Amino acid sequence: MSYSKVLFTRIGYMHYYSGSQKGDEKPKHGGSYNIEGIGHEIYNFKKVRRHLYGYFQPYQPPEDSDKPVTVNLKRIDPGVLDDNNVNDVLVIFVSKSDDYGQVVVGWYKDAVVYREHQRSRRGLLRESYGFNLKAYIRKSILLPQDYRKYTIPTGKGAFGRANVVYLHENNGVKRDLDSSKFNWIENAVDYVENYDGPNLLVDTTGDAEQEIEDIIESHRTNQSGQGFKVTSELRKQIEEYSVSKAIKYFRKLKYSVKNVGGTKSYDLECLKNGNLLRVEVKGTQTFGESIILTPNEVRNAKKHKTALYVLHSIRVDKDRKRYTLSGGKEKVINPWEIKKQGRLKTLSYMYYLPNDQ
Repeated sequence: MSYSKVLFTRIGYMHYYSGSQKGDEKPKHGGSYNIEGIGHEIYNFKKVRRHLYGYFQPYQPPEDSDKPVTVNLKRIDPGVLDDNNVNDVLVIFVSKSDDYGQVVVGWYKDAVVYREHQRSRRGLLRESYGFNLKAYIRKSILLPQDYRKYTIPTGKGAFGRANVVYLHENNGVKRDLDSSKFNWIENAVDYVENYDGPNLLVDTTGDAEQEIEDIIESHRTNQSGQGFKVTSELRKQIEEYSVSKAIKYFRKLKYSVKNVGGTKSYDLECLKNGNLLRVEVKGTQTFGESIILTPNEVRNAKKHKTALYVLHSIRVDKDRKRYTLSGGKEKVINPWEIKKQGRLKTLSYMYYLPNDQ
């Protein structure tokens, strides 16, 4: 873990964190304050020239305490004296999602963390909402919703009542990251450092990838007269079902298998005799004549040794609101030489207009 200054903070859940807009009016699941009011994290990923100005709620002393509500900078950097801020901090934002529980939604690298709440100045476009974090846009990532799957534990050693998790104890001693109580911290930082997926701050198409795939898959399902329209719930079940089948397949071939779908642009890492094989997994109710690939998936297949595992003809039954999956036929291409095997068809283009002369 290369970062020595790390801060985990829990905030309310939003899609864009760029102000109130239709369908994304205010943070959800952010505690009692967000029920009546709107938390300051509403602007955590609002672009203001080259920067982002974020907010999290520090630990609040009891109501009868005369201690101010401030960020404990010494628990971020024990060498801090009376400074008003700490620089070069990795700030990881955690929130509760409807589908996967408590997950990472984004992060700032090399951020400034302020001890006290800062008032928004004119021109920051945050209205009356303050901040206690500052970072460059180019060093920050906001995950598309479909990539918000990396879970963070709750309870002892993680997030309890407080919305902050520090790397150090109150006495400045660094926590034992090898212990079962705190090993999730290093794992989460490794996830952030190795993430290679889309970033909503620079490419909004990352959020549309799954929607496009669902629409096309639903059209093909309707045309074939088999299966159900693909909803987010059904898509999740098909994905999990197909990945579980793929894991069994490669384990039978004596690979050690790791599910990395929440962190990489592919689904499985399979290791045998010191050789790494990346596996792209696709599941479909159709006969599997074709599959939808995202740009990241195509780039990975062109760059690395990859296998393609397709589970097609999956049977889906529905009892009231519950789906039950069964069956499926496997088709495996290993090695998958995407430039030579099969045929890629471009579905659409993103065209960037030239700057005005």
